[in-house]
Amino acid sequence: MTFRKRRKYTRRKKYRSMKEKKKHTRKKLTRKRLTRKKQKQKRKHKRGGMRREMTDTDINNFTSPHQFPRDCSPCVFRLLRITDDQETQHLKNLTGQIGFERCDFENLFINKFPDYYYRLAEYVLEPELWGNMKNLNALFKNIPNGTAAVGIIESWNKDGSRANKSHCVSFAKYSNGTPVIFDAQLQQQHVGVEAIEAYLEKHKLNKIFIINSYNKTNNNQLILNSQGEDTNKNIDHVPMELGE
Repeated sequence: MTFRKRRKYTRRKKYRSMKEKKKHTRKKLTRKRLTRKKQKQKRKHKRGGMRREMTDTDINNFTSPHQFPRDCSPCVFRLLRITDDQETQHLKNLTGQIGFERCDFENLFINKFPDYYYRLAEYVLEPELWGNMKNLNALFKNIPNGTAAVGIIESWNKDGSRANKSHCVSFAKYSNGTPVIFDAQLQQQHVGVEAIEAYLEKHKLNKIFIINSYNKTNNNQLILNSQGEDTNKNIDHVPMELGE
């Protein structure tokens, strides 16, 4: 003989009046709204990170240190002045023939900025949606105007396997909000929605990774000003103007 497990009986709260019941329901809804609001604020607070203020002078004076077939990452680091000439050459000698792996990016930034932790944010692009910028809106939304970020673009096959195509570039926005991709290795700019989509579609690139960083103490994003100083806050001043 088997015995059924008795269901636990939960006694319902009795209300003295309909007014008391409504009041209790309002309190429960308020608690739920507050919880959702806090979660939303937390998500909002954790956007972005590892951004560098850029000026027209930075772009115009930049000369690509390209030397090896797969030295795109050191070229981007030099463009954003994360590394100096000596560090850039050292990285090119180490990885110029084989390229950077994803873990190498995080290790580099942990050594450079130990007060921060790092994450690679992934954005998947759907080829059938080319032409409306829908895929890239979320990415550029996390880049403040006048700043640039380190990005990795990859090509993946339909079966989920990774094609042998990966490239490091910088995703940025001018002060007026115009998006741009800086290809530091080839010293090229792809300015505006149409140019960016044409670039990604031409090379069949359908996955993007952006390096995000957050302070270990206050969770603020890492933003370096034009002098390379850590501002440790969300910037309002955006110095980069739209170049010709």
